Amino acid sequence: MAKKKSHLSKIFISLLVAIPSFMNVVRHTFSLISKEAHVAGKSLICLTILVVLLAVVCVSIWTCMLFLLFFYFLMLHWSVESSVFIILLLNVIFLIFILFSMKKYKKNLTFPKTRKRFRDLSD
Repeated sequence: MAKKKSHLSKIFISLLVAIPSFMNVVRHTFSLISKEAHVAGKSLICLTILVVLLAVVCVSIWTCMLFLLFFYFLMLHWSVESSVFIILLLNVIFLIFILFSMKKYKKNLTFPKTRKRFRDLSD
């Protein structure tokens, strides 16, 4: 009977030690989720701004193409065409920069650290 009580007390002590550890893991997990949600919110704001910039650049490219055609048909001066073409080329470069920036911020919306933490906990 004494061995049985000793064994039960060891199990009870193990449970008492495990409960705070479990609570600590749960608290840290929710803290991580909260922090990544905050980062995702900031990324969403940046993505929204970049989408607006993308729309502005698309309109600008369209306008430049129209001016390019306009100058081509009306004036046929190389310097005017080349200047409008350079502006168009700069807009395309800016568009590529915005797309790469959007790709960078999009990664923060998938909660990579939280998913890694859940994978580590399941292993």
